[in-house]
Amino acid sequence: MKITRLSIFIALLLPICLFSQTTFFPTGDVYINKGTTGNDIRSMETYLKSYRNPATNDTYWSMPFLQFNLQNITSVVGNVKLRLYATINEPHGFDIYTTSLANWVEDALTYNNYVASTGTQSASPVAALDVTGGVPAQYYEWDVTNAVVSALANGQSAISFKILERYAVKTTTGTITAIYVQFHSKENPSGYKPQLVVTDKNIDPFKLSDLKVNGSLISGFAPTRVKYYITVPYNTTLIPSVTATSFNSSYNLSIVNAKNLTGTELERTTKITSKLGTDSVVFKVVFQKSAAPNDSRLDTLKINNVCLENFRKDSTYYFNDLPYTTNAAPSITGVGVDCFAKVNVTPPANLYGNASERTAQITVVSQDGTVTKNYSVEFKVLPKLDIYLALGQSNMSGRGYMVAGDTAPIDSVYLLTPGANMQIATNPLNRYSSIEYMGSTNRIGPACSFAKKMRSTTGSNIGLMQNSKGGSSIVSWLKGSADKYYEEALRRALDVKKFGEIKGIIWHQGESNSGDTTLYKTQLTKMVSDFRTDLGLPNLFFIAGQLAQWSGYTANFNKMIQNISKFIPNSDWASSAGLTPLIDTTDPHFDAASQKILGERYADKMIPKVYTGLTTLSNPLNGNVVKLATVISSNGALKIENVLKDGSLNIYNVLGKSVCNQQVICESNYMINLPSGIYLVQLSANGNSQLVKILL
Repeated sequence: MKITRLSIFIALLLPICLFSQTTFFPTGDVYINKGTTGNDIRSMETYLKSYRNPATNDTYWSMPFLQFNLQNITSVVGNVKLRLYATINEPHGFDIYTTSLANWVEDALTYNNYVASTGTQSASPVAALDVTGGVPAQYYEWDVTNAVVSALANGQSAISFKILERYAVKTTTGTITAIYVQFHSKENPSGYKPQLVVTDKNIDPFKLSDLKVNGSLISGFAPTRVKYYITVPYNTTLIPSVTATSFNSSYNLSIVNAKNLTGTELERTTKITSKLGTDSVVFKVVFQKSAAPNDSRLDTLKINNVCLENFRKDSTYYFNDLPYTTNAAPSITGVGVDCFAKVNVTPPANLYGNASERTAQITVVSQDGTVTKNYSVEFKVLPKLDIYLALGQSNMSGRGYMVAGDTAPIDSVYLLTPGANMQIATNPLNRYSSIEYMGSTNRIGPACSFAKKMRSTTGSNIGLMQNSKGGSSIVSWLKGSADKYYEEALRRALDVKKFGEIKGIIWHQGESNSGDTTLYKTQLTKMVSDFRTDLGLPNLFFIAGQLAQWSGYTANFNKMIQNISKFIPNSDWASSAGLTPLIDTTDPHFDAASQKILGERYADKMIPKVYTGLTTLSNPLNGNVVKLATVISSNGALKIENVLKDGSLNIYNVLGKSVCNQQVICESNYMINLPSGIYLVQLSANGNSQLVKILL
């Protein structure tokens, strides 16, 4: 086949230094153990425990799992080591397996769900290590090169490892007993985190002297370039012939042709393997078809030189929100799928006019002039937003199960997107977190009801920047940490700042650090101080939330949070009293009903500090807000005690339906039995009103 036109694009890897190394830390690490219920979540512990019981099943075993992001590996991999730090005193054999699913979330992985969440393990270990023990604490290493290279070759964005003890462990006297190996987790304050150490390969010995497509030297050929993109005419049916010559004749070359010209990148890739013995380097030629001459679709659309988010070639109408300071039409550029198509842009006539006047028109005429396609972008200049940052770990990310209505757009509340734009907010609000890539368990968190109450009470347009990470330690949130959570939150906070004024931070984190309140106070103080300094907001209001109260280990931490204003100026705390767990009392996560209450408690503390003179209680009767009785939840029942005035009692469920309507008498007490749920209790007397939200 003769190729009449061949456009060649070259992807050149960064210059490779001999034996340069990059260390990656896990995006998730956890161990599973059945425990009492099988629902225990171990991701926030400082150790990854490993143990094998003599029993033939895994009921009594402890098995660590680790997850690493592979998207940042851009070099040719030479060697990969998995490294874990521990003190090991007894002989052990550790086998490393990969799992078929890598998108599990560490603060949701339990014994009961690990098979479904991590998939099947590899048929045989990808690495093994025998340890004699009896040496000081050190890093132990497994060679996982083949597993990582294979994952990259298959286009995986992440890899998941499972660690399994090969034998039931015996003491030096031969007794089988529960001897745990405790590998340091990424939450361990020692800083000896699990590591994936990638050593780049020296490509020079494997270099090519030529690389040809259909007999012609590929344009831009370089002996150590490993990847090329080639565009062939749209009507090409045969896969082009690729030949190569090794620079060193002793190296063997093998070529595997692409499978087709229209499938995935993997299918469209011809691979040239240069090999000596068991060592090799793979060079790649990726083919792609050019657009047909009658193709009038856009390939990319940019606003102010930034790609329009959620752009799709076949979708023609878009909305784009602009900062309140915008006074000139943005720059709009488009590139056709066919690079020879003609693109014409008509900017919006008036950014403050009607919808038609605010809309830009992009017209694309195909190369042969037979087809025209029109795209539209409607712009809207947002009002100045009151902006809040929502940061922390899993409870801030949101683990509560959503119901109908929870995913509806939130009126006049806007959420920062990855492209530094704003869009009307919808749950889950942590969907755009730049540090929680595996966000499949992001559901509803406190930021939703917080934003709703801030909006309804103040009348202000609200902006949110949420950047949470389940299982994260306060150490990872400190400025300069290897995880860069602080830097990512700061970057996105500076992005959102152009849309308004940052008014405050709501923070929920500590499950990973509840054991050392003294150190936590110091670390939290530093983090808040750094945010205030780097944002140029020395008095930025900060609210921290209490942890779950059904676990005794949080008691000291929660008392410390209650005193936050004593060690961090201009701060406050949100109570977790009365909130309930997502699964059971082994679970540190709040259920959806509790998340909604917690969010409103954050708002109740934020409003009087940021908006002088505003109350946090709404009053449907437009009367005075006073206390007419004590309203509490006790043993699953609603109690109305010490009624001060004769009046009426109305109780509404979460859907707004009245479930109780009766008179109350002064100096009386009432007990009302209702199903579990959230209720709005309204007491009214002589034009006065008391409104209380209660959880049963």
